[in-house]
Amino acid sequence: MRTALGTAMIVAVIATTTATTAWAAETAADRFVGDLVATCALSTTVKQVRANLSNRFVPENKTAATDIPKALKPFLGEPTAEKKDGYVAVRVPIKATVKGLKVLRVNFTIGVENGIDAQVVTFAAPLDAVEQKLGDGVRKIRAKGAEGLEVLLEPEGDTTDYVCDHSM
Repeated sequence: MRTALGTAMIVAVIATTTATTAWAAETAADRFVGDLVATCALSTTVKQVRANLSNRFVPENKTAATDIPKALKPFLGEPTAEKKDGYVAVRVPIKATVKGLKVLRVNFTIGVENGIDAQVVTFAAPLDAVEQKLGDGVRKIRAKGAEGLEVLLEPEGDTTDYVCDHSM
């Protein structure tokens, strides 16, 4: 009996530890996206990820090499880049949620030797669900009237893009 009870306690401790560890790491990914959509400001982490992607995919910008923060690495998929006229669109799959909304990816639009700069968070939710959870924040950002910042919610079928455009 002691052995079964002891084994059950060990399993419970391992399960609790695993859940706690996953929660802590998930919180880092959630915070990364949450910081971005909360203010559309470029936090230190967002700047670090953007610099890493610029260095990898837009060599013309001569951006200094940076690492992706360790806490985010397990939650980021492999980025893909598509060169356009004057900019590069970089799509980064991510496992995160913000206010109960599942995030599919974060896109970085990085200008090639120009001022184009936008971040787009794609939620796996229709516009009305995103508006309900994040609409007040969007209105507050717009009300502040930050110079050179445009915030948009753009529906794309069953998903919604939350756009922070700093390239105005």
